[in-house]
Amino acid sequence: MNKLLFYIFSLLLIVSCASDHIEDSITTDNNLPATELDDNKGEEDTLWMTAVGATVPDLELYGDEGETRALTFDYENRIMKFTWHQGANSREGDLIGVFPTKIEGIDSEETQQIEFGLTQDPLVVSDHSVTGTFQSNDNSITTLEANTLYLSYAPYISEEGNGDFHYTNVPVTYLDQVQASNVDMDAYFKKTDESEMTKYKDSETAASAHLTKYDYLASAATTRGMGGVHFDYTRLGSVVRFYLKVPDDIKYDQIQVVNTKAKFMTKGTMNVKTKTLNAKNSSHVVTLKLGETGLESSLSTTNSTRYIVAYMMFAPINLKTSEIPNCSLYLCGHTKTEPSIKKYYKANSLTKINIAQNKVQQWAPTIGSDEPITFNAISVEEWKEGTTFSNGDDGKGTEGW
Repeated sequence: MNKLLFYIFSLLLIVSCASDHIEDSITTDNNLPATELDDNKGEEDTLWMTAVGATVPDLELYGDEGETRALTFDYENRIMKFTWHQGANSREGDLIGVFPTKIEGIDSEETQQIEFGLTQDPLVVSDHSVTGTFQSNDNSITTLEANTLYLSYAPYISEEGNGDFHYTNVPVTYLDQVQASNVDMDAYFKKTDESEMTKYKDSETAASAHLTKYDYLASAATTRGMGGVHFDYTRLGSVVRFYLKVPDDIKYDQIQVVNTKAKFMTKGTMNVKTKTLNAKNSSHVVTLKLGETGLESSLSTTNSTRYIVAYMMFAPINLKTSEIPNCSLYLCGHTKTEPSIKKYYKANSLTKINIAQNKVQQWAPTIGSDEPITFNAISVEEWKEGTTFSNGDDGKGTEGW
């Protein structure tokens, strides 16, 4: 049975305004600086008066083949590992938001967030984590209040243009997901060659890179006596991997998941304190765009088969209940020579899944299968008819897409 690569999200963040001290601090088996773990370290505590530490949990493989948990990179166990993105400065790399909940004279829900950005300090990669150093991008922040509840979330979202923005009402969206590249399946089937395996792994990382924008995380923690704090993030969403065997040598524009009864969350809010998502908009159809102008399939010269491997982030939804019918999966594209000539395909079989919080799973054609989903060509009329919807105010349908 083919074992296709997953990487597990496993991140450990150390977020600090005293970033130049992080690599000099004594570490423990918990991968946290000793000054974070011991309230009696005396003068060393001053290094962490402005510190924010945070741990992101592993994203667990989940499905009918059983759950597993991997703490090291292991190809056979399908591991997915995300890392932090460093930009040219702390405002261009990864950002997180931190809310104080106690400011004199201000209601806690009205406190403004503090933006923390990843510094240029080297990332520290361990068997089960990636550690980065962050600093506040607000020059007026000099310390964190002692014995105070702070809330944190990621990725950072600007308050500008988002109306009544506070920690109970952080806007989130699962719309406009765009995967920039395909997975190199030719390299996968030649994986006994070390250079081909490297190409394959690199292509998996690139194909899933868009997920970070939708990887919503939340945590609450109270500062110690000297002001240090450590956040234990909870992941609010879930990742689905699509392994598709495609029929034609065309450019593929989008994947559409359709359920005639259940609705997927498309837009809503995150309550950072309660670590919950609240849907404001939902749809019977969700879409993953494949490239700005479509993606070409990956041809395996080993078996003369074409593939698309795609990743999509969802808000949790259980699609396995008896009252919910099977989802339909559509694939849309166009010919390489003439973009106006559209092609439509429908999956032959698709099992039910529970898109559970903090899980990653592959949507398979049948229960327990690790085989690719296959498709048959359909007409545009069949595609429209199969959805049983037309576009309305809530954007339920696919007509006109």
